[in-house]
Amino acid sequence: MKRTTLGLLAGLTLWSVPALAQAPEPPSGADTESVQGEEHSLSGRVLRAGTGILYVESTEGPAVPLRITHATRVQGQRIPRAQGVETYLSDAFPPGTSVRVTFDVRTLEDGTPQNVVRTVEVVPRPAPGP
Repeated sequence: MKRTTLGLLAGLTLWSVPALAQAPEPPSGADTESVQGEEHSLSGRVLRAGTGILYVESTEGPAVPLRITHATRVQGQRIPRAQGVETYLSDAFPPGTSVRVTFDVRTLEDGTPQNVVRTVEVVPRPAPGP
């Protein structure tokens, strides 16, 4: 009886292994962003910096939330990994700073669009006249 049970269990195990081996794997990074979208640019002034988001009032109208990551280039440099994005943003971009931004509009897995910044450059203000 013991051999029959073991043989039956072994047979069931071997029978189910090929089905498990052929099961499709879930896509890696299921909660990550989709492939980069079309590049856009924006000029304006910083309203505030939040948790990984820079709010910029564009010269054409409303404020635009822009996601900043460690991959974002700020003045040609990446944000140091040892420093938090939020801390860096609040130090580098106080309210009123004029900036020029390039970004992608990406769609997250849940269908939510998000503006993800590629580069941010501070635009120097013209010197006051004589």
